[in-house]
Amino acid sequence: MKQNRILSLVLALVMAVSTLVAGTYVSAEESLYKDVKTTRWSYEDIKYVTENGLMTGTGEGIFAPAETMTRAMVVTVLYRLQGSPEVKYTAIFSDVKDGTWYTDAVIWAANSEIVNGVGDRKFAPM
Repeated sequence: MKQNRILSLVLALVMAVSTLVAGTYVSAEESLYKDVKTTRWSYEDIKYVTENGLMTGTGEGIFAPAETMTRAMVVTVLYRLQGSPEVKYTAIFSDVKDGTWYTDAVIWAANSEIVNGVGDRKFAPM
C-alpha cells in the first residue's frame, strides 16, 4: 500500500515537471527581430503585422518598436492592407521619387484620396 502511494507521488511529480518543461519549451520562441524580445508587451502584435506582410521592420533584423512611424510607413501599411494594388508612377509629389520602398504606397494613397501633401507639391514621407 505504501509503495502505491510512493509510486503515485512520483508519477504526479514527473507529470508536473514535464508540464513545466513543455511550457518552458513552447515559450522559448525566438524573436523575429534583434530589438524585440518575445517578452515585450507588443511582441504578439509585432509578430502579427510581420507574419501578415503589413510591416517588415526597418532593416537588417531591426523593427525599431520605439520609433515614430513616418508618413511613408503609414501609407505603406494601408497600401499592404489593400493587397498592394498595381499603380503607375506619376510624379505627384516632388519628394517622392520613383523606385523607393514607399513610392507605390504614396501614389496609391494620394490617388485614393487617403492622403494629401503638405504643400508646395511635397508629401514629406520621412
